[in-house]
Amino acid sequence: MADTTSEAQSRPSIIGYVVGGLALAGLLAMSILFFATGLMAPLWALIGFIAIWAILFLLGCVWMVRRHPWRVVLLPIIAAVILFGGLRAGTALLGWTP
Repeated sequence: MADTTSEAQSRPSIIGYVVGGLALAGLLAMSILFFATGLMAPLWALIGFIAIWAILFLLGCVWMVRRHPWRVVLLPIIAAVILFGGLRAGTALLGWTP
């Protein structure tokens, strides 16, 4: 009987899955921005940005399956910081222009 109560307590709520799903959808929507970096960044940087986005998206999917949906909320924020910080650094340090 103790196993069923501890299992029920460890499961995230429906709200957690909804919020995690919305965060994953937001990360999916950000893919447009990651692919659009090809207009400004060289090919090697574009491949790097897309690889980072793919890793973050797969990590979010794994966290949703393994019952950690609240962690997924951080992924769009991390992706935005990496994308805009990387583009800003590329513009300032490497001379990338649109």
